[in-house]
Amino acid sequence: MSTWRWPAPGAVSHGTETGLFQAAGIPSIIYGPGRIAEAHRPDESIGRADFAECCTMLRRIIVQHN
Repeated sequence: MSTWRWPAPGAVSHGTETGLFQAAGIPSIIYGPGRIAEAHRPDESIGRADFAECCTMLRRIIVQHN
């Protein structure tokens, strides 16, 4: 039995280009594996479990909206 659940929506304080898409009327979300505290560093990496969880989420989105 899977223990996977949809992630809870939340907000973070970092910049992306998503605001430009939203301004153009394109609904946008940001989603990806890993932790923002470890992002954009020389030793940036993600764990296998985080990668697998992200793949599962993206697969479910594709199946649900295809």
